[in-house]
Amino acid sequence: MHSPLRLVLFLAAASGLCAAPPPKIEIQSIANSSLILKAHDRANGTWTLQHSPDGRIWTPVATAVHVRNSVLPLDPGTGDTDPQGSGFYRLVSLSETPPKTVEHMLNLPATVHPYAEQSVAPSSLARTVGEATINNHRATLGRVLFYDRRLSLDNSVSCASCHRQERAFAEDSDFSLGHIGAKTTRNTVSLTHVRNYTKGRGIFWDGRRSVLEDAVLDPIVHPDEMGLSLDSLVTKISAEPYYQTLFTNGFGTTEVTKERIATALGDFIEAMTTFKSRYDQGTANNFSGFTTKELAGKSLFISRCTSCHPLGNFTTGGFANNGLEMNYADRGRAALTNLSKDEGVFRIPSLRQVALSPPFMHDGRFATLREVIEFYDHGIVAHPNLTAPLTATPMNLTQDQKDSLEAFLNTLTDSTIQTRAEFSDPFRTD
Repeated sequence: MHSPLRLVLFLAAASGLCAAPPPKIEIQSIANSSLILKAHDRANGTWTLQHSPDGRIWTPVATAVHVRNSVLPLDPGTGDTDPQGSGFYRLVSLSETPPKTVEHMLNLPATVHPYAEQSVAPSSLARTVGEATINNHRATLGRVLFYDRRLSLDNSVSCASCHRQERAFAEDSDFSLGHIGAKTTRNTVSLTHVRNYTKGRGIFWDGRRSVLEDAVLDPIVHPDEMGLSLDSLVTKISAEPYYQTLFTNGFGTTEVTKERIATALGDFIEAMTTFKSRYDQGTANNFSGFTTKELAGKSLFISRCTSCHPLGNFTTGGFANNGLEMNYADRGRAALTNLSKDEGVFRIPSLRQVALSPPFMHDGRFATLREVIEFYDHGIVAHPNLTAPLTATPMNLTQDQKDSLEAFLNTLTDSTIQTRAEFSDPFRTD
C-alpha cells in the first residue's frame, strides 16, 4: 500500500490564461487510500488532467476538464491511472474551449421551477408570513447569480460562500471570509424568510437597507466581502454567453444591468421559504404531534419570548438591545444613526431554522442554543438601552424548563431546505 505522503501535485503552466493566484490542484482528503482532488482556476479555463507515477511519463486521466465556477472536483482516475496515494498530477491547458451555453455550464430543470407558487404560505401562516412577488424565470437567474463566483473581484467567492444551503443559508463560523481573506465584522444570518425584514423595517443587523434589491448589492461592492464595483459586475456578467438566455427569459432581452441583477437575486432569496417544520405542521392540527416536552417549551416560549419573537414569523422585524454587554464593541444601529438610544441595538433575527444556523448573536459569540438559553436565563446585562420586557433579573429556569425550551426551538427546523435542488448550486461539476 502506497503512503499518501508520496503524493506530489504538479500544475502545468498555461500562458496567458492564469489569473493570480495561479491555478492549482488541491488534495481535499485522503480516506482509505482514495484521493479527492479539486481544481482551482479563477480564470475558469479548460484543461487536460494527467497523471504520472514518476514525473516523466504522463497519462491522460480526463480528456477535458472545464472549470466552470473557479472550483471543480476532479476524478483521480481508475485502473492504470489510479496511483492510490502516490505519483504526480498536472493540468495542461487546452486552447479550444466549448461554448458557454446554459446546457454546458448549468444543471437547470427543463421546466422552470415554480418558486412563486411554492413560496405561498399555508393558510395557517399566511397572515404572519405575508406575500411575495416572485417571477420564476428571474428567480432561476437569481439562483445562478447567487452561486456565481464571478460576482467577486477575483472570482473567489459567491453569495453562497457565506450563505450556505446546509446551514439554512447562514454560516457556521462567527464571521465569514471575504475575497481577500478578510473577516466580515458581523455574523452571517439565515436568508430563509427574508421577507420578514423587507416591509420597511430594515435589512442587515443595523437595518441600513429597507429594500431587498438594494441590500443584495451591498456585499458585492463591499471591499472586504466581494470587492467588485457595480460597473465591473455588469461587464463581467455581460461577457458570459450563458447569461444571455437567462436574462432574456427573465426580462425579455439580453441586457444586463445592476437593477436586473438585484431584482433576480431578490426574487431567488425571497423564495427561500420553508413550511414543513414540525411547528408549521403543528399549526394545522393543534400541535397534536408535539411531545410533552415540546408542548411545555412552547408554553414557556409564549410566556417569555414572543414580545420579540412572535409565533409565525418568530421576529417582529424590529430592533432591540438584548443586554449582551455594557460597552458594545460593535455599536449596532448607533454606527448608522449616531444616536445614543441606538447603542447596542440590532435587528431581531427570525428563529425559523435557528437550530441549523449557529453561532448566534451579531458577533457569533454563542455556539449553541443552550448557551443562548443560559444567557437569557441569567446573563442579561442591565444596559441603559435594554429593550423591554427584558431585564437583568435572572429567570432561574430549571434544567427541565431549559430542555423543554430547546426542544421547542428545534421544532422550528425544516431540514428540507438543506438539500432542496431548486436552492442548490446549479453549476455543473462534471
